[in-house]
Amino acid sequence: MNITTKITYPILVALTVLGIAPTSAQKSSPSSKTSAPKNVIIMIGDGMGLNQVALGRILAGDPGTPLSFEKLPIRGYLSTHSSSHIVTDSAASATALATGQKVPNHVIAITGEGKPIRNLFEAAHDRGLRTGIVTNTRLTHATPAAFSAHVVHRSQEKSIAAQMTRNKSHVLLGGGGRVFSAEMRKEYVQAGYDLVTDPKSLAKSRKSRIIGLFHSSHMSFEQDRNPETEPSLADMTAKALKALSIRNPGFLLLVEGGRIDHGGHAHDGCAIAHQTIAFAKAVEVAVSFARKNKNTLIFITADHPTGGLAISESVDPKMIRSVPHSSEWISKKIKSGADLASAWKEGTGLDPLNESERATIENPNLKLRMNTKIGHVLSARAGLHFYPLEVQATHYNTSGHDGLFVPYYAYGTRATSLIGMMDQTDVPKRIARLLGLNLHSSSKSKKKSTANGKK
Repeated sequence: MNITTKITYPILVALTVLGIAPTSAQKSSPSSKTSAPKNVIIMIGDGMGLNQVALGRILAGDPGTPLSFEKLPIRGYLSTHSSSHIVTDSAASATALATGQKVPNHVIAITGEGKPIRNLFEAAHDRGLRTGIVTNTRLTHATPAAFSAHVVHRSQEKSIAAQMTRNKSHVLLGGGGRVFSAEMRKEYVQAGYDLVTDPKSLAKSRKSRIIGLFHSSHMSFEQDRNPETEPSLADMTAKALKALSIRNPGFLLLVEGGRIDHGGHAHDGCAIAHQTIAFAKAVEVAVSFARKNKNTLIFITADHPTGGLAISESVDPKMIRSVPHSSEWISKKIKSGADLASAWKEGTGLDPLNESERATIENPNLKLRMNTKIGHVLSARAGLHFYPLEVQATHYNTSGHDGLFVPYYAYGTRATSLIGMMDQTDVPKRIARLLGLNLHSSSKSKKKSTANGKK
């Protein structure tokens, strides 16, 4: 099913008021009139719609002060539908951003006939450019996978890891250690990569090729992250840029703030706010690099919003800033043996649950994860609201994504080439043209594809 979208006048007015509607009056960013970028940094806040950005501002201290990426000179918005649904999932959305083609939800860079769809990274490798991925999700999760693999379903993470290992981007930093076997890790080391597993070893690495696996699954939410064991998204971004700059013929770097989306699925507004700020700090690192390296283009966007987040007039900024842990942390505490009351007190620092809140969390008829029910109750106290839990439980295809446009922001060399209302599929096509990449020819890895999950 092909989905078409119609832009209505009220939406355009709203976007103009918010300052993201495309306009020819926007100022060009530095070096925007030069020939072509040498380096491109694509940054995706997974699950980050306008409301998530607004919530980040509240955590930062002033709802009237833009976050780092909002200050960039080029701004607009993207339509996000997949080929099968108005509401996209991350696999289809990332495929659109990586390949320039629409696919059904859950599919990663593969046609209905099972043929791989060439992505930006494959085209970059064919031209001799370097590539890198930074994420605080598993490296094999949907968004990074679309730049590295071809599978019929995003759940085929072992196949994604195997394809990543064969394709070998020069820098890979994130979670998902459990998916990379000892044999795969050995292959990276034999190919000259530094294999690092904590912030200290990451900081010490001086090589141009690094694989960092900092968690067996997704890296921790920012509120829960131990800086002794897990680097921040900004730290990983800084190291990736440094490594890719060694003997650099030009590079493509993908940076994903993936846990904004997870906060949305968990209805945890406090976690969303912290993850959005963590993403904004990574953007600051990238912009600093681009200011020093004038031949760099940065493109920042989201794949979709998540959770139906609404910021009500009863919003409590003080509470949003004070909650020490995520609903995921509280849920894990309960699974490890703690009772709900003590886990709630330690994880939130708030007054005890009332009878109605406890009933919601302990309701066996709500077929949702414990952390989502906890997050829902926690957010309601802060004046933050999401889909009703009964409705969320029926969102089987995406588990609660929103079918809305997402903002984008650009800075650097030829950033003005990205002005205008676009679909997600337009982005890689324009980037490919700027870099002289061919997204249409057959990939060298086509014959070796494990698109069906088999060799």
